[in-house]
Amino acid sequence: MPLEGTLSYRDLAHLLQVVGASKKSGVLEIRYEDRLARLVFRDGRLIRAESNQRHPELGELLVQAGALTSRDLQRALGRQSAEGEGRRIGTLLCEEFGVAPETVQEVLSRQFRDIVFEVLRWPGGTFRFEFGEPDEVMDRFSLNPSAFILDVGIQAGFLAEEGLAREDATLDSPRIVVELADPRLRDACAQMWRRKRKKVVVVPDPGRLATVLGDWPTEAPSPWVITGIGPEPDEEAWSRIEEIRTLQPACVLVVVGACRDAGVRVRAADVGADAYVPAPCPADLDGPHAEAHLDVFLLRLQRAVEHAAGVEEPRAGEAGA
Repeated sequence: MPLEGTLSYRDLAHLLQVVGASKKSGVLEIRYEDRLARLVFRDGRLIRAESNQRHPELGELLVQAGALTSRDLQRALGRQSAEGEGRRIGTLLCEEFGVAPETVQEVLSRQFRDIVFEVLRWPGGTFRFEFGEPDEVMDRFSLNPSAFILDVGIQAGFLAEEGLAREDATLDSPRIVVELADPRLRDACAQMWRRKRKKVVVVPDPGRLATVLGDWPTEAPSPWVITGIGPEPDEEAWSRIEEIRTLQPACVLVVVGACRDAGVRVRAADVGADAYVPAPCPADLDGPHAEAHLDVFLLRLQRAVEHAAGVEEPRAGEAGA
């Protein structure tokens, strides 16, 4: 019987520690929205990791490490294609292009660690752990058993500790939590803060926001929360804003909504919001000047958030205008 369940913030780290301490073997599959990762363990040690998120391929990493030239990589890929991918690229590089197997193992170790550290930053998801010897269990996940694996592997508990240490190193600055129903606004908002080198936690499902904030690390600064309400907010919507303030009393809380009634701004302040920023109308975002409308919104939103955080005084008439 597989072990299945849901994950909240940092639950995966605890699960990795359990796998390492109990020396379990099998495949751990983690899903969050459209993201998917699979981690393969033997006796509590990670021997393989893969993700559907963009990561440099083995050949790219070997070029970056100086173990292979770009020209030789293209030659190897061409030969692999001509052979119908009968050989894994790593095997071909070792056998015909002089790449040392030890170098492949070292690069794979870095690649697998990066995948695990990325998954540790996901705000939640579901997991399934299929117990058994990797060669047997990988077939159930359509994992190629002939793919490269780590000969020794990385102790799962050490991975969890290193991942948490990396995460803790970024806890000295507030993180941005973005929960907006419109994907255009949500993505644009997240990209804006990332360009400002802020760590962003995107919560597409409003039902997950309370869980993310409730599980917020106690040692971390309170987040800057950007959340949305509907065009005609009801009492349930306002109660949700109050709940956010209760979960994170010291957070910066900015509400985004389509309603431009002055009373909405007053009500937002009454239930605990630091600012209310009107969102662009759907017609504006679908029109010929959509980019300009989006830029104005992002500017107002940025200044409202930074003003509430005490980072920057907004210019008169812009924040919440």
